[in-house]
Amino acid sequence: MKPTKILLVCLLLFEPWGSPARGQEQQLPTQIGQTEEQHTPVTALLTVVNIPARGLLCGASSLLASIVMGASGGRRYADAATIIEESCAGPWIITPRMIEEGQQDKVSTDMLGYKQH
Repeated sequence: MKPTKILLVCLLLFEPWGSPARGQEQQLPTQIGQTEEQHTPVTALLTVVNIPARGLLCGASSLLASIVMGASGGRRYADAATIIEESCAGPWIITPRMIEEGQQDKVSTDMLGYKQH
């Protein structure tokens, strides 16, 4: 047999691209009860500013963590991981719900962030 015939037989038998019916069977069901939040221009603007700012912060802290690892000879890996985790973790996309919760949680604090009574 020629190599092209062998290739054609293999493609027909194994069907790597899948049939349309098989593609419909493998679709994930949509989550019931999931509501989409309406994004406002304010949240879009805050997200556009937040993502690059957090990217710079995350990149700078990764550089700092690599300096800590290099200076300690790899012994301070837990501290380096904490530095990266604290700067890169958290929400990168701002939602209206986050803004509403932020306004409800306003409590007077001093300059160090401690709540005042």
